[in-house]
Amino acid sequence: VRVPTGLFADGNIVAFGTTLPRDCMALILFLTPTSKYLYGALLKGGSQAVGVTRIPLNRTSLTALMANYEQWQADREGLCLNTRATEESWTTVDNLFVNNLVPKMTDLLRPIMAKFMPVLGNDTNLVIMASPPLANLPLEAYPGLQGLRSVTREFSVYTALLRQEWLSRKPNEKFNILTNVGYVVDPYNETNGVIPSVLQSRMSRYPQWQGVMGSHHSPNNGEWQQLLVNPSNMLFLYNGVGRLSTSIKLEQIAGLNLSGICTALLLDRALNETSYRRQSKQDLVLLDANRAMEQPHFMANFLLSRGTIGAVCNLYATSVASNNKLMSVLLSCVERNLNLTDSVQTMLRRKPETTKSKPGSKPPNTPGESVDLSTILQCDRFNVVVYGIPAHNVYP
Repeated sequence: VRVPTGLFADGNIVAFGTTLPRDCMALILFLTPTSKYLYGALLKGGSQAVGVTRIPLNRTSLTALMANYEQWQADREGLCLNTRATEESWTTVDNLFVNNLVPKMTDLLRPIMAKFMPVLGNDTNLVIMASPPLANLPLEAYPGLQGLRSVTREFSVYTALLRQEWLSRKPNEKFNILTNVGYVVDPYNETNGVIPSVLQSRMSRYPQWQGVMGSHHSPNNGEWQQLLVNPSNMLFLYNGVGRLSTSIKLEQIAGLNLSGICTALLLDRALNETSYRRQSKQDLVLLDANRAMEQPHFMANFLLSRGTIGAVCNLYATSVASNNKLMSVLLSCVERNLNLTDSVQTMLRRKPETTKSKPGSKPPNTPGESVDLSTILQCDRFNVVVYGIPAHNVYP
């Protein structure tokens, strides 16, 4: 890969503090000792550099937290598969998230965050770069981050700076993304042809949308490729049951240039009994080397590495109904031309009583499309992770 020399200094070490915009801060959580020296050099001379500190992480606490997190995810999956699951059962799982997982994650990260939180303000756009297993945690739920302007994630400093460079070349561009949408919905028809009402109404309202519904037929490799590389499809929406990586042959699209996709909405972690059986059969024949590709962040990383500017995806398994609520909120933001990164922060991650509408914004006026945000569980509010920069919303 050719490295743009304009972004590098001091022997090819990124001049990080001078390259990021002044309202943008980066939180880099790497679990390797060498990172301290790498980023110490990286931040050298930066106008915004706060510093890099090597703080011992309690490995025992981290192991215990990950075990609790995996058990909590298993409990959620069980509820997704239980057609008789009650509202009380979902409330119990939500309470475990709020009263157990988040406090333990907070205790683990407090030594690090105590040095970082004082430099953040209400107008800060925070970019989190975390290595596994920290990347699998709902880091956006750390107390105090909900008051920032936006919280997004990146996979590396290099990709973050490439996106900033891309933005600097398009300072006046506006994206008419609403009429340039490609979609794949329930590719294996595992919801028995039930199409979410929020999609039905918009498909009839915007006939320019192009895509495939599993209730009609499953998309073949050619259709996947066409939807992903079509220059007019600046927003790609996947609303499926089961992981996207189990619905598409990655080797068929690995060589594609996906830079035409400004925003990818990947709501792919919903589960029901049919999709669970299909995924289980596929998982049995997975090679160990391919199991990492089933992690929640993999498809976002895959798309962004092929040129996609921003992606919004699920972090953990959820129900079809909960995912449809999240999709309704996200599409409503796109339709109202709201900044997507800011809207995810204000509409989902903050408590309903503290959420304020942006000046000039109007709620959807189509009956039956609006979602009562107070009905979304707290754990579902943090099941939306933004990677990169959903470019449509940078210059609304």
